[in-house]
Order: sequence, then C-alpha cells, then structure tokens
Amino acid sequence: MRRPRCCVRKQTWLREMVRRGSGSFEDRVVGGLGQLSQHTIGTGLIAFIVILCAWTFLVHWAFVFRTLWAANALLATLASGAHQAIHGLLLYSLYRAVTEDPGFVARHASAASLGEPGQAGFCDKCSLRRPDRAHHCRICKRCVRRMDHHCLFVNNCVGAGNYKFFVLLLFYTIVGGFYNGALSYIWARLHQRPAD
Repeated sequence: MRRPRCCVRKQTWLREMVRRGSGSFEDRVVGGLGQLSQHTIGTGLIAFIVILCAWTFLVHWAFVFRTLWAANALLATLASGAHQAIHGLLLYSLYRAVTEDPGFVARHASAASLGEPGQAGFCDKCSLRRPDRAHHCRICKRCVRRMDHHCLFVNNCVGAGNYKFFVLLLFYTIVGGFYNGALSYIWARLHQRPAD
C-alpha cells in the first residue's frame, strides 16, 4: 500500500529535524542564521563585549572624568580608579573564561579507560569512559568535567576549569553596570542647569 504524499513530507521533515538535532531553542535560533557557525557567533559576541568595554572607557574619560574633575578632583580620581579596576577585572575574567581549559576529558585512552557501550559512565559519542559528573558537549564535541553549559558569550564550555572565571565575569558585569549607572546619574545631576 502506498502512503499519501503528505505523510511522506512529514516523515522527511521529521528525519531532517532528527538529523539536525533535538530541535531545541538554541537549534532554532542558531540554525536560523544560515551558514554562521556557533564559533563565529561566539567570536562576534566576545568582540562585542570588548568593544562595549572600550566604549565605556572612552565615555568615562571624555565626559564623566572632566565633569567630576571640575566638581571635585579627589572624587574624579577615586571614581576613575574604581572604573578602571572594575572594567579591567571584567576583561581579565572574560579572557580567562575564554582561554582556560573548561576541564575536557583526555582523549588518549588506555585499555583501562575504555568501557563498554551502554555502561554507566561511558560516552557513546567519544567512545570513552568519562568521570562522574562529566557531560558531553555537542558543540565542542568533547566530554567536559563538571560541565555547566556551553556559553556563546565566552565561546567555550563552562566546566570545572573555568567556572570560577565565568562567575567572576558575571559578577564584574553586574557591578560594572550598576557602577556605570551610578556615575551616569552623578554626571547628569552635575550637568543639570538651575531653573530660572
């Protein structure tokens, strides 16, 4: 018996979805961008963060520092030192989160490290036994110890090796955002003209 044409189209569509992946949110978003790879997108996001930090340095020195210096030299010096420290630590944390090994499981396998497929602690994709709490990253195509997630903003997995720097990156981003907001508020208050 021959199947109707609509059923054949549905099966082809399902096969394509299974071939591409699970059809998760990330697959739909990143897959919709055409030929761009996740590595390219991650590199662009890292460049965006660095450019944004450079922009805050420029705005701070061009506008905020001058205004604060005219009002109070000590305040300007302290504010600028804190600004440089927060954003410098943010960039350092970003650099370490990107370049640090997240805890990839070694690929050189001895006879003792090989396991049987279907066994607990065995990765079917790497064909190696993996340590406890290690997970396979489908983007890096490797197993990562204590893997949290694959982050496009650092273009790397977040795992045992770089988790500290990822958390510091988040912390300095939040502190830097509040600090820039507070300095912007002070700058705006100093620039208000008295009502006639």
